[in-house]
Amino acid sequence: MRGDISGAVDKISRAYQQTALLEQDVLARFPDQPIRLQPQISEDRREVRFLIGEVAPVSPEWPLMVSEILFNVRSALDYLVYELHFRHFRGRVPDDAARDSQFPIFEKSSDWAKEKCIKRLSVRDRSALRELQPFRQHKDNYHYLRRSLWELNEIQRLDKHRQLRVIHVAEGMFTSPSLPEESGFELILDSSDDLAPGSCVHRWRFERPPDDLADYVTVGESWIRPALVTGFGGKANLVNTVVKFVDTGAVVLERLSDRFARVPRPPLWRPVHPGRLPIFDEAKFPGLGRLFV
Repeated sequence: MRGDISGAVDKISRAYQQTALLEQDVLARFPDQPIRLQPQISEDRREVRFLIGEVAPVSPEWPLMVSEILFNVRSALDYLVYELHFRHFRGRVPDDAARDSQFPIFEKSSDWAKEKCIKRLSVRDRSALRELQPFRQHKDNYHYLRRSLWELNEIQRLDKHRQLRVIHVAEGMFTSPSLPEESGFELILDSSDDLAPGSCVHRWRFERPPDDLADYVTVGESWIRPALVTGFGGKANLVNTVVKFVDTGAVVLERLSDRFARVPRPPLWRPVHPGRLPIFDEAKFPGLGRLFV
């Protein structure tokens, strides 16, 4: 018996579909166009603040949707490892092996040395899984995949203990005037945890403001988009981050799919958005074109 990864592929398929629904909802609230920022000059004219006007609220459903997507991706990886056990033991998986089975994700090689979840698998299977571990720091085709696996593991661990947070962030188009050096101009980006109506996105600061400062001040623009608070790297674009995690699961399945006699190909949503480039280069991961199209 060679096992069957159709369950794992179905989980990734569902995750892609859920991601497409999430993106549609995000685009409905946050169209792909910048919003105007209102400039506000301080009384001493040494600072100009650019403020947000009205901004759409973040949906309370989005953290729940992300949680379900992450669960499906992680489940797909665990299904994969169980099927490797099923194949190894020819359909008669011992109870202790079934109980311990899960996809390993280790940041430290010392933890890998003590792992129990795949210790009963063949050397070939263990070597293939070891090659994907985050503790391996090789600058090869799987370098970013390993990092993404670690991030997936960390954010799902966070999700188990408290609800994920989605906040507003500003992206790009920070205006900057061309001024004499003696003005001491400085562009400062806002670092607030969550942007709300009336929040400052960025500011200009001067040591010696020019006499004609008002002539330089125009209405600013910026994209305001939802971001996922990751817990390990601050905050990241919500949809792009979720797509990356689903792509991660897809690449791992392809990496190990040759172990199985049946490689299903259900209709999957990839790329999620028309014209979206894949997170991982399909020239390096050609299997994505075979399993997930």
